[in-house]
Amino acid sequence: MIKFLRWFFSPSKKPIIDHVDVYSKLQELEDRIKVLEEENIETTNSLYEFSNSLEARIDILTLENWTQKMYELDDFEKALAHFGTRVDIIIALEMGGKINGGTAYKEIKEELKELKKAKKHYGKDL
Repeated sequence: MIKFLRWFFSPSKKPIIDHVDVYSKLQELEDRIKVLEEENIETTNSLYEFSNSLEARIDILTLENWTQKMYELDDFEKALAHFGTRVDIIIALEMGGKINGGTAYKEIKEELKELKKAKKHYGKDL
């Protein structure tokens, strides 16, 4: 116990720095955290966009390959596939923070109108 007290009350071997402003250092760290969080959000959004774009392209390639092997899609089925791809992209943009929910809703509503026009034109049931 005596050893501990001597150690505890002995002078420190580290130099004492009088000119350190703790508040400014704390502010620098907080600013750096904000920058890193923004970069993280941007990176996450970019990854979502890339992932969704890649999935949409894979879907398109798969659809093209499938139609070539199985049977040819009629124009309405192509319009329906296009609608699904567009809705996937709009949802990905909304999830990635590139567009807000209201804009995504309006764009999906417009895509649905186009699909309904195709349905009416080709005489198909949804």
